[in-house]
Amino acid sequence: MNKDLTLSVSRRELVGLAKELISCRGLSGEEGQLVAKLKRILTDMEFSNIAVDQFGNITAVIPGQDSELSPLLFDCHLDTVGVNDKEKWESDPFIASERNHRIYGRGASDMRGALAALIYALKAISRNKLKRDIVISGSVGEEVQEGMAFAPVLDNHQPNLVIICESTGGKLNIGQRGRAELKLQVRGEGAHTSSPEVGCNAVTGMLKWIEQIANLEPPRDKNLGAGIMVLTDIISKPYPGLSVLPEECLVTYDRRLVGEETADSLLTDIKEQITADMKAYDWEFSLELAQAQLTTYTGQKITAAKFAPAWYFSPQEKFVVAASQALKKAGLENSLGTYSFCTNGSMSAGRHNIPTLGYGPGLEERAHTTNEYVEIAELETAAKGYYALAKVLADN
Repeated sequence: MNKDLTLSVSRRELVGLAKELISCRGLSGEEGQLVAKLKRILTDMEFSNIAVDQFGNITAVIPGQDSELSPLLFDCHLDTVGVNDKEKWESDPFIASERNHRIYGRGASDMRGALAALIYALKAISRNKLKRDIVISGSVGEEVQEGMAFAPVLDNHQPNLVIICESTGGKLNIGQRGRAELKLQVRGEGAHTSSPEVGCNAVTGMLKWIEQIANLEPPRDKNLGAGIMVLTDIISKPYPGLSVLPEECLVTYDRRLVGEETADSLLTDIKEQITADMKAYDWEFSLELAQAQLTTYTGQKITAAKFAPAWYFSPQEKFVVAASQALKKAGLENSLGTYSFCTNGSMSAGRHNIPTLGYGPGLEERAHTTNEYVEIAELETAAKGYYALAKVLADN
């Protein structure tokens, strides 16, 4: 083991920082209080060039020796999803609690625990002893649409490598499935239910479309697995339907993307397949990407199509090999994996083509759950991993 890559972790300090961050409520568009807290924390820990951009993303820098080199950037999103079932939690979801060697609270796994481990690890990096800058990014709005608010961070810092700190179970992730949200609308013609033959029932038409879509087989990728298409809601209009045929029906699909699917190819493929089977029917339909809308805590309004591309890098890429070896030399697991869910990597890798990796504490399936938690041992391992990755990759 290379002692230079070994980080000694104070469990008390790391747990204290994690609990402080988890207990700072910050839903999407409401991250301002956490950003203010991070300003104080990062200043006290002597990070440099602490800045907040127009969307409210916060960044801080550990300066390297060569300012001409592109930096290494670690990203944690700051926002969390809300809580709809507070009564089912064993403790207040917005106040971190520690029990059974775990920390519970909304965002413990996704991803305030990772943020704490990252800050703790990077504060231990010797300043001005690395070739390139290290940038820590706390990004906003990820839960509304992955990558939507992350673009200014990439534009401002132009990193040569991005590490997404979402949960990987201790593995080094080299890719992820993407995500699209699709809106399918069917239009009919209203009529009184006593004379349904006069009109055209949009819900009946939608049921036929749903049946056809259920028979579609999403593509499969050898590295990322199968694409997924899941119906998530259905709405008819008018609602409630008081003795009237619904003249409009709208459904939403969550589509997990693989390979090189684009927004255009996705919409075209579905339309071509379902319209070929539905020409005998008279209902009008439209299919389009849903739109994500966010007003950031800084007052900026962002609108973007809900499409976040998949991405994947070969295990033979030099940066993948270097990162894997860094973890191994630190005595940590260095197996490779991929994300099943979507991350800000859809912006860095999927749209900007920047080499991107994932590494973080906890498991994907704990995100957004009741009694969300992260194991304290996982935080300790992640801190050691971030330290090793930063030391090696910022010297490449």
